[in-house]
Amino acid sequence: MKKLLYSILALAGLTMASCTQEHIDVQYIPENAVAPTLGEIQGCALEDGGADIVVEYTKADFGVATNQVHNLYVSKSEDMADMKKAKATFGENNITINHADINIVAMEFGTPGTETDLYFALVANLNTDKGSIVADSEFMSNVVKATFKSYVADVLPTE
Repeated sequence: MKKLLYSILALAGLTMASCTQEHIDVQYIPENAVAPTLGEIQGCALEDGGADIVVEYTKADFGVATNQVHNLYVSKSEDMADMKKAKATFGENNITINHADINIVAMEFGTPGTETDLYFALVANLNTDKGSIVADSEFMSNVVKATFKSYVADVLPTE
């Protein structure tokens, strides 16, 4: 009886061992990543309640299938030295920005009621399953310039 029990346990062990799958590690190689691209942004005279501005973009390609986050930034200089995160809604291939959100930034960077040159860029990062950013995974898109004429409104501080 003992031999039969040991034979059954050995057979079960062999069956379990043959069903295991080899573990594959995914490796992120920064040199192989492709930065996101940002399409042209049409400047305009901003209006309270004006139609949303829609901008095309392509996502970054990090070479691994994992979470990634894209954020739109705006600056008053082309080198993006003073960039601020812009409030925007991301779709699969486009970004939607409303007039009020651009107006707030335009008034901070320029004089209310005047034309202001704004520079936009996308920043993409890889995220872990816990939501933290993967080190050395930040990639910035091309910088796009657009001129907006702000309207006078109460300014609330941006984040």
